[in-house]
Formats: sequence, C-alpha cells, structure tokens
Amino acid sequence: FFLLHNYSTLNNVKEGKKAHNNFVTVDSTKDAAKIVTDTKTLKLDFKQIKNNPERYITKFYNYLSWSLFILMPFYGLLTWLFFKKTQRHYLAHLIFSISQHTFIFIIFIILITISLIFPNKQFSPEDWLIILIPFYSITGSKKLFQRKWKTIILRHLLIWFLYFIILIFAIVVIAYLIIAPFAG
Repeated sequence: FFLLHNYSTLNNVKEGKKAHNNFVTVDSTKDAAKIVTDTKTLKLDFKQIKNNPERYITKFYNYLSWSLFILMPFYGLLTWLFFKKTQRHYLAHLIFSISQHTFIFIIFIILITISLIFPNKQFSPEDWLIILIPFYSITGSKKLFQRKWKTIILRHLLIWFLYFIILIFAIVVIAYLIIAPFAG
C-alpha cells in the first residue's frame, strides 16, 4: 500500500498537483514523512528525524541488538576459519562466539545503567570496562585454542577487522531499514 501510495503521489507531483513549496506529504499507516522533491530526485527531509531523535535511536538500538544476535554465527564462522586446526568442530566456535557476545552485552548493560543513573557526571571511570572486551576475547581464545600469544593476538586482530566490516554493513542496513520507509 505504501509503495503504491508513494507512486501515485509522485505522479501527482509530476503533473503539478499537491505540490506546495516543493514539499509533498506522504501518509503511511501511522506516520507522515516529508519528501523534498527535485525535478528528478527525492531526498528525505531530516527535520523530522531531528525533531524526534529518541524514536529513531530506540529503533536503531532495537535493530542493532537483533542484528548482533544474528551476527553471532558469523563471528563463530570467522573464528572457525582462523582456528580450525585446534578446534575442528564449528559448534565450539559458535559457543565461544555466544560467550563473547554475552560478555559484550553485559559490559554495555553496565555502562548504560551507570549513565542512566548518573546522567550529568563529569568523569566516567567505568568506560575503562571496554578494555576488558579484547582481554576477555584473547584470554578465552588462549584457553580454548591453546596457541601462542602472538598467533592468537594476530589472528584476533584480523578476525576483529573482518567482523568490524560486517558490523558496519549491518549498521548501514539498519539505518536503511529505519529511514527508508520515510524516503519513499
């Protein structure tokens, strides 16, 4: 319905109907979005996002938490690709991935809880908890894969780099899913 409605609205704009100061209002089931119209292209009016950022941030965090849950097997696959000589079975890598992500979620829950309890503090010593994430990952890998420290650190740097690229792609997809319904 939304796409058909947008198509009919665009046809009206091309014919000169419903155009008011180069803005067109597109109605969805609950929301209204303003689309800035050029002669050939459409651009999103970001004033609506600036006026109600909490709504979009909440959606972003909701999608991000689900995407991290979905990306756990990819992290397990990356560890399996780099450490499959010592742990041949993917299941061990998947459990290790779940352990890693659980630890990251716990750290961020602590950080968010502290920032919600003390929103106006000047100094944040709890931010140092983020350093525990790579320490936990490397020591866990050392215990699970029983390799040399140098090998584990170098391989984890490469795993984190590849996983970071996957995360950036996931964040771009999430941003598209949040903003695309308003762009038409």
